[in-house]
Amino acid sequence: MNNKIRKLANRDLKVNKKRNRLTVISIVISVFLIGVVIPLCSSFYGYMLKEMKISGEEVMTVAFGNKVNTLNYKYLTLYTDKDVELIRNSEGVKSATGVKGFSADEITYDGGKQIITSTLYGIDKEYLDNMGFNIEYGEMPTDDNSALIGASIHSSTKLNIGDIFQVTINGEVKDFKVVGIIEHQEEQAYNTLPAEINQMIAVNNTCKYVADSKYGYVSAIASDVKDLEKISQNICENLKKDSDLTNALDGTGLEPIVASRKDVKDMLSNWFNYITLFIIGIVALIGVIASVNIINIFSVTIQEKHKDIAVYKIVGATNKQVRSIYIIQSIYLGFKGSIIGTLLSILVSSVLIISFGWSLVPNIFLYSASFIVGIVISFLAGCMVSKKTDSIDVNVLMNE
Repeated sequence: MNNKIRKLANRDLKVNKKRNRLTVISIVISVFLIGVVIPLCSSFYGYMLKEMKISGEEVMTVAFGNKVNTLNYKYLTLYTDKDVELIRNSEGVKSATGVKGFSADEITYDGGKQIITSTLYGIDKEYLDNMGFNIEYGEMPTDDNSALIGASIHSSTKLNIGDIFQVTINGEVKDFKVVGIIEHQEEQAYNTLPAEINQMIAVNNTCKYVADSKYGYVSAIASDVKDLEKISQNICENLKKDSDLTNALDGTGLEPIVASRKDVKDMLSNWFNYITLFIIGIVALIGVIASVNIINIFSVTIQEKHKDIAVYKIVGATNKQVRSIYIIQSIYLGFKGSIIGTLLSILVSSVLIISFGWSLVPNIFLYSASFIVGIVISFLAGCMVSKKTDSIDVNVLMNE
């Protein structure tokens, strides 16, 4: 009997080619829309993470702001060597180093040509290592009149290793020698740090010109990324021991805060939770529309076939067997439409992702999700509409 049911289903599919084509198109459109939206959102999420990444998850930035939003922080030259030591001694902190800033009157080269920055930054090798920055050429400055320059400074001024530039400090001109060039950092849409590093002129933070300067922020390394929240609390608690820092911040609404890449991921995750709900709503809406179309088309088919259905029942077919004919048809059409829709969505979404410059990461699960949705909505629609065959009365055919 199962073989006969399949033959009857195939016969009806061949008879109603035009109507079945409309059903397939409805499924193709539904699967295509779902299959394009999901990969695009996933790729955009990965793009956002990439654009906000400049260091490992274990790197913590200790700056100033509000704990309600640790990513909205600012640099203030308030941290001292004492504060760096307090951070370094906090439980769970592997290492810590700060960045100093010193404003010069001006910085020039080649007989008076001005460099766009007038700030000398005091850093050490530990800071470069923490943040994942490499010295492409040369070495770390060690004396008072040697400096590192960023890649943008190097390309715009043509200063190379061994060249001299001038820094005017309190009206007095000092010669500085380029001893190292920092590797170029790729620009990021949502992170200004790469651009700042490319424009940086840095001396060793033991240099006499920045020795008395305070740190704008401190970079620390967590011993275990799983305990970032606890380690952050330890750092903030330790910094309260510096009464000078506490007094300086009193009444400003600012406090020491710790930001990490985990905060970025958490923020993006919260955003995309809402987007995910929106996508689920879209998928549900598309599923409902597709189901309604399939039900309407099959309803017309069943209405036209009521005499055939009555005959099936006269010769002994049960309601379940009759329903199976239309369920098989819906599964076949759903499979066909889902295959076409999935292939089209893979092609179109891949082209869009590449054209947007996002990362194209093939994900079988994302594309199979739209395929499965197409099969499921077709099957459910087939189950729902096939119940209409139960109400077809054999006596009606006998009377006719």
